[in-house]
Amino acid sequence: MMNDFSIPPIGLGTFPLRGEQMNLAVASALSCGYRLFDTAYGYENDDSLGIALSEALPAIGMTRKDIFLTSKIGDKLLNGAPTGSFFYDSPSCLNRNVEDVVKMQMESTLNHLKTDYVDILLIHYPYPTHKRIWKVFEKFYQEGMVKVIGVSNYRKRHLMDLMEDCSISPMVNQYEHHPLNTKKEVLEYCKLNHIVVEASSPLLLMQQPITESPVLKSLSLKYGKSISQIILRWNIQLGIIPIPKSGNPKRIKENLSVFDFALTDDEIKSIDGMNENYINLPESLYCPGY
Repeated sequence: MMNDFSIPPIGLGTFPLRGEQMNLAVASALSCGYRLFDTAYGYENDDSLGIALSEALPAIGMTRKDIFLTSKIGDKLLNGAPTGSFFYDSPSCLNRNVEDVVKMQMESTLNHLKTDYVDILLIHYPYPTHKRIWKVFEKFYQEGMVKVIGVSNYRKRHLMDLMEDCSISPMVNQYEHHPLNTKKEVLEYCKLNHIVVEASSPLLLMQQPITESPVLKSLSLKYGKSISQIILRWNIQLGIIPIPKSGNPKRIKENLSVFDFALTDDEIKSIDGMNENYINLPESLYCPGY
């Protein structure tokens, strides 16, 4: 429970879905019970998500208040990697007004999502200007434009730096979390400071080290669940909200079917033991010394 708002325990990641792919994914997700949808200014697909939701919600008798929308302020992306340095304090950006950029992105986000508020707003990367960005976030929160404010791809030191001067502490940290990269230090710090953790790329795109893992294959056989379901359940039992992406209706439904079994403590530890600090996605190309 956060600010009297309960965040759904699992969400649908939408990058890089657009158009008909987005329409199908959103309609499928809503029909089987998803209520949390994740996008970002940098994904350049929030307009597709807004259209899909505006069509799918009335069709099943639901409204905007029945869902939880997450967006992020930050750089444009290309194949998952930032393409520019919108908030970077380099000579080429000295004339940029960070506050104006944040407000412009927020206005675009609201227009594209066809709403007057977002439930969760995150800073996409720990930019050097993140304290200035956060001040605008605090204002958005106080004005009711955002229900929950947080960060994304933050390590412990970034959180500590931001929290030195903030009036409102980050409420969420979304970052890459999967069996090959458990980031225990970040997770423990977030729990200590009551920061909810969301897992982006929780299934690691089902790469071979995941699909061929003896640990995961054994648990899949034991519980009669797919490896994806085992990983998502592991996240949930760690107190993490996974945000798997899929445009496949069958996979979307399967990913939600993880609440009818539970892993043992030893099984949780065995998955934790797969960690090798593997980073699949760029975390912050424009944050010096990341």
